[in-house]
Amino acid sequence: MVNKKRKSSIPKAVVLDRSGGAGVQKKKIGGDKGKGKLVPIRAESEESDFDDVAPAMQFDEDSDLGIGGGVEEVEEFEEFEEDEENDGGAQDADSFISDADSDEDEEYSDDSGSGDFDTKVAKGMERLEQLKAEAAEEQHAATMSEKRHVFTKRPEEGGDDEEEEEAEEDADMLENIPLAERQDRVQETLRVLDNVASQREGDHSRDEYLSILKDDLIAIYDYSEWLIGKLMDLFPPRELFEFLETNEKQRPITIRVNTLKTSRRDLVQALTRKGMNIDKTGAWCNVGLQIFESDVAVGSTAEYLAGHYLVQSASSFLPVLALDVGENMRILDMAAAPGGKTTHIAQNMKNTGFLMANDVSAERLIALRGNVLRMGITNCAITNYNGVGMERVMVGFDRVLLDAPCTGLGVISRDPRIKATKTEHDVVLCSQLQKKLLLSAIDCCKVGGFIVYSTCSILVEENELAVDYALKHRNVRIVDTDLPFGRPGMTKFRKNRMHSTLSLSRRYYPHIFNMDGFYVCKLEKLANGENKDSLWFKEKVPKGKKEKRKSEPGLPAPPAKVIKRKKMESEPEAVEQPKKKGLTIKETKPAEKRSRWKRKSQKDKEKKKLAKATKSVTTDKKPASAVKKTSSPKAATKKAAKPAKKASKKKTKK
Repeated sequence: MVNKKRKSSIPKAVVLDRSGGAGVQKKKIGGDKGKGKLVPIRAESEESDFDDVAPAMQFDEDSDLGIGGGVEEVEEFEEFEEDEENDGGAQDADSFISDADSDEDEEYSDDSGSGDFDTKVAKGMERLEQLKAEAAEEQHAATMSEKRHVFTKRPEEGGDDEEEEEAEEDADMLENIPLAERQDRVQETLRVLDNVASQREGDHSRDEYLSILKDDLIAIYDYSEWLIGKLMDLFPPRELFEFLETNEKQRPITIRVNTLKTSRRDLVQALTRKGMNIDKTGAWCNVGLQIFESDVAVGSTAEYLAGHYLVQSASSFLPVLALDVGENMRILDMAAAPGGKTTHIAQNMKNTGFLMANDVSAERLIALRGNVLRMGITNCAITNYNGVGMERVMVGFDRVLLDAPCTGLGVISRDPRIKATKTEHDVVLCSQLQKKLLLSAIDCCKVGGFIVYSTCSILVEENELAVDYALKHRNVRIVDTDLPFGRPGMTKFRKNRMHSTLSLSRRYYPHIFNMDGFYVCKLEKLANGENKDSLWFKEKVPKGKKEKRKSEPGLPAPPAKVIKRKKMESEPEAVEQPKKKGLTIKETKPAEKRSRWKRKSQKDKEKKKLAKATKSVTTDKKPASAVKKTSSPKAATKKAAKPAKKASKKKTKK
């Protein structure tokens, strides 16, 4: 037997697993003195199920084995290895031991230089970077697999039933997606929509991403499908998300100082003593204050009850500032309730001139009257007329303010019910009413006066299209509002093309200006009457042909058959009454009675017919009753004296 010298001072035990492979079992030497002895590890039962499993070796701490290793133990271990070689079952294990020992010697050798260490560090860094790259690829693949679940597969016509079932399962999974996952998917969809050409997955189009974004926004923010569609037409995807997020937060509380009773400086000092954190709304308004924190209710202080300020949104200051009110003017507020803009106008007029505050709702006039009295307004007359046709009540105003009723899509943060309650029908009704009110407001204003039109909506149908309608039917033009900020009005929206001067109007959004959504437009009246020869919209009509009046959009005329049918149904039926003295009398219902002058004319005709009939009868034959007998001589002398008197009177006149 040839003794083999081992390079390693510490022998290793070898255990062959049951799969046939060789494994290395390393055990550290216990103690500081390096004692140890190789002892074969025996199982509880000496019999082995496998003949090719060699007994492992372990150290005995009682034996004196230095760090360099003893000769006897090494020879003993070498003999054990030779036995394994003779058996032929541990050749692979022996080669594995030699390779492992050589690797260990290379790793733990103290004689290696610094150059080898640097190369090992470089290799380790390369391996670390490789592992990081693999982890990033795995994460990217996982995210890509999640993204693919966003798009449901639509089964082809004539496809298998299994594909249809899978598509239905995918649709059910999409409906039951948790809110957090939907929010993450919205962010990912917005990222892709910023640059669809380079960020999209596969062959998916922009419309597919928009449809997924629409479903997620409906589920997250509880908007109706119609309203989300209108907002997607108005905003790009990223700005739409910001608009919806801003509507979930409350706007800051703002108040307006009543300069008729106090100054802004005195009011700030009084309210800060009561625990309010107040700041100015900005340089664009000298009467506005913004309240951040308050220890007391803003609407229950002594200053509020005394009329020193009024709680009002910052966007409501804008129409009055655009109106440019002065002293000793005649001003009309067509939709005045609850009185925030009315009291602002009166305070700018300094209680001079004449202010007419009108509103169609009698119930809302109660709040208007209370604010007018509390704020100390003395030049205001409150009326309850319908704004449509207001020109029949009074005209000749220097300024007219029309804060028209609208759908309120700019104040969703104050009234979340708008998300699900408003429909296309509401928009059509409001837009038609706004057009009529705007025409009446123009007619109430004098030539050279100004009209300010405003709404708390952001839809084009209620803002630019209504003003565009007024430009076509009245002699007015759009002028600058002189407001220091705001987005310009729209001149193009989908298929609609409006006049270029509408860019002078102003739009306000909550996610940009941190105030309620609003629209303000200022008009100047050029002449009275309808605008047949408009300076802005010249419609060429051929000579000899009359211009047909176009019906208003949204209310098409009913067909002729329907009109005839309605008339037939509305015609009263003849009511037969019981016979009286052999005559049949037919009368109509009292709702269909004829007018008085018609009845009188018919009676006169009947009398004339009777008179003609009696004359014809008397000329032919006079009845015996018509001939009067003159038996007395006195009566005969009287009749003879009458013609003599008449003849004497004629002579005297001559």
